[in-house]
Amino acid sequence: MNKFSLDHKLQMLEIYYANGKSATVTARKFNTWVRLNKLNIPKCSRENVNRQMSLFIERKSLHDGYKEGAYGRKRPVRNEDNIIRVLGECSDTGVSIRKAQKSLDLSYGTIQRILKEDLRLYPYRLSLVQELKHPDFMLRVVSCLNFIEVLPQDLTKVIFSDEATFKTSGHVNTHNCRIWSTTRPDNFVQNRCQNPQKVTVFAAMTEDKLFGPYFFPGNVDGKNYFNF
Repeated sequence: MNKFSLDHKLQMLEIYYANGKSATVTARKFNTWVRLNKLNIPKCSRENVNRQMSLFIERKSLHDGYKEGAYGRKRPVRNEDNIIRVLGECSDTGVSIRKAQKSLDLSYGTIQRILKEDLRLYPYRLSLVQELKHPDFMLRVVSCLNFIEVLPQDLTKVIFSDEATFKTSGHVNTHNCRIWSTTRPDNFVQNRCQNPQKVTVFAAMTEDKLFGPYFFPGNVDGKNYFNF
């Protein structure tokens, strides 16, 4: 029977790597830990530490009587059943790996390898863009040409501004949204709500100064711009 239990070996392993992998220091500090906790086990020697660490490096386990495949899962995780489950959970749904990890009870790395190596899918990130209609393209060109003509040499007289409207009708977290597919998806999703609550945020900048942000509740019109 081995004189060190699994908890003892774990403590020995922690001391070993915390002290530069020194077997001598590990044995001394381990014996001090045993004495402070009043444990009834034999004294640990430098040879004991070297033996336990060698077995751990070789087996990747601290269990006695370890046999390859005796611990952990008894069958490959990347099997046909799990591949089908991952495909149904992640393919073209926008579900992130971390969300799938909770619902499928599989590790992050396993799901990622199934998606990339087994299913040959690529994670496409959702982008929020403004819809452009046919007349908008020519208007953009005309706007740029007009701006070039009136652009002054002194850029301090130019104000660059932008605004964004935030609505309570919905929110898309693009950071955690991935669409796993073999080709780039070109799906357009329009979310509309009857009279949603909203707020418009305005900010501007010149060469040496920032303006805002300014918040406009409700609709923004010429009167609101004039007042702010």
